[in-house]
Amino acid sequence: MTYMVASIPRSGSTYFLLKLWEAGCLGAPMEYANFPIQAQMMKRLGCEGDPISFWAKVRRCRTGPNGVYGYKMFMTNFLNISRNYPELLDSIVPDHVVYLTRDD
Repeated sequence: MTYMVASIPRSGSTYFLLKLWEAGCLGAPMEYANFPIQAQMMKRLGCEGDPISFWAKVRRCRTGPNGVYGYKMFMTNFLNISRNYPELLDSIVPDHVVYLTRDD
């Protein structure tokens, strides 16, 4: 099962992801589409410059033992992926979306 936390900046989404991870049954969700973070992780995973391989490797190593995988996506990141890497869209389709906002 895959879920995406669709969020806006300054909504508490990083804290929310930490709490999901601490629950122990929701994978290791993080902002994998954040390109500075992605560049560091691509290097660590040995897939620099290959976003499809990156997402496959992240999914393998960040899925929980119960098969749950989650990630956070800002609209700006999604638009960047759709413009620059449209072939990646099929790889990141979630089963469920949690939409996190803020009131102010």
